[in-house]
Parts: sequence; structure tokens; C-alpha cells
Amino acid sequence: MPMPNRQMIGGELYRYAFQGQEKDPETGKEAFQLRLWDGRIGRWLTTDPAREFASPYVGMGNNPINFIDKRGDTISPVIGLDEITLNFKNKAYNTVVGWGNVLDRTWNWFKGTEPEFTEEYENRFANSFKDAWKVGEARKYFYSELNRARDLGSDPITNYSGKFGLEGLQKAGLDPYEQFVGSYSITEIKLVTSGDVMQIQYTLLNSTHAKSLTYGAGTSWENGPMGTVTQEIIFMEKINYNQLNNRAKGVINHYRVNNFVTPLR
Repeated sequence: MPMPNRQMIGGELYRYAFQGQEKDPETGKEAFQLRLWDGRIGRWLTTDPAREFASPYVGMGNNPINFIDKRGDTISPVIGLDEITLNFKNKAYNTVVGWGNVLDRTWNWFKGTEPEFTEEYENRFANSFKDAWKVGEARKYFYSELNRARDLGSDPITNYSGKFGLEGLQKAGLDPYEQFVGSYSITEIKLVTSGDVMQIQYTLLNSTHAKSLTYGAGTSWENGPMGTVTQEIIFMEKINYNQLNNRAKGVINHYRVNNFVTPLR
């Protein structure tokens, strides 16, 4: 709600409001790319082009704490303090413990004794990628698709690219496993069941070779010292139900029933 005489900067009205959107000069409402937002009532002023909710005027899934809507058509989750804290702990742990393992594997790769294929399943290596740069983007995309009522059990997300390069080098920081892997592709993200628990399974694929050592320059070869070796990286995480709208919960209940898991109540 506007506060009289408290929205002035340098003698001009402050232009930005809810979610950093500029206000429409004619109506005074927040002007998202596709629709106007009325913050007084927490509703859009026109219908939803994506038909995301039962009511076309609902905003942020009636949950503005956990969701944002960048354009005015589809919500996406907000990263919370718990997730940031978990990411920090994972980074610190892997930095201290992981470098010894990574240096040993790198030396074996230089000598040509590293296995041509390894599966990293739910171990320290795999779990370090839960907070990786492109995995975070893929996670947001997963929840946005789930909130569109996509059945991500039978129709998983495939081939979501994770390009490393110099920007990835900076974002990976001191995490040894992310630095070791470099560029990777997220080959699959899907809903899975583990007992009575619904989870998200991520599958990443990486090839380590001489070309990746130089971040894309030079050439690569198959066998011998510094030859191409491949890692399949798989990790799970629980679904954050606070990030789901009613359509997504309906998809999950349908998936639970078909897989003999107790539905949500």
C-alpha cells in the first residue's frame, strides 16, 4: 500500500514496486510483461494466458512468500534460507574432503588408469551437484513444468544442457567435484518413488578429456593418458511441496495412485 510522501527519491516518484516491477503511469499498478498486478487485493487485473490456476486472476499461487512470477503467466519458486544454508554446508564439506579424491582421480586420468566409465550414485561426488549452477536453473524449470500439470514421472525433462566455461569456473568456486566435471548435460529429471516418498531424480552425464581441461580449446582422444572418461551422476532430492500449486499436486496424486503410493491429503 502506498505511503504518502515516502516514495520519493531525488524529488521523483520511486518507479519500482512488487517483485521489482515498474508501475504503470496511467493506473499506478505494477506492470509485469503480460499483465497488470493489483497489490492491494493480491490479484491480476486480466486473465492468465497460461491458465495455470482454476481462477485466472490468482497471483503467485496465493503464496507470494514462496513463489514469484517474472512475466505474469507462470510462477517459479523462491530460494529460501534453508536451501541457502544447505548449499553453504555442502560447499564447505566438499571443499575440505573432496579435493583429495579429485586430485587422485585427476592423476589417474593423466596416467590413463582412470576407468572409462563410472557411475556416481547418491554419493558425495553426486550430491555435490545439488547446488550446482545449472542444476539450480533446471530445478526451477522442473517446478514450473510440474505446476503446468506436466506428468514428470512418465514425461521427464531430458537433455537440459549445463554449459560450464569461464562463467561456470567462477560459479563453481572451490568445489572440487564441479571443477573436475566442468561441462555436463542433465540427461533426465523425473519423479520417482522410494517407498512411500516421492522424490526428484537428477541424472547428469559428463565426459572428462583433454579438451575439457582447456575449457573447450584443443582436441581430445579416446584412450590412454588424458583420454576420454565418462561419469554418470545420479542424485535424489525430496519434493518441496510448498512450491507446488493445486495442478501439480493433482499430478503427483495421480502418479502416487498409479505407483501404489499413499496419495496426498
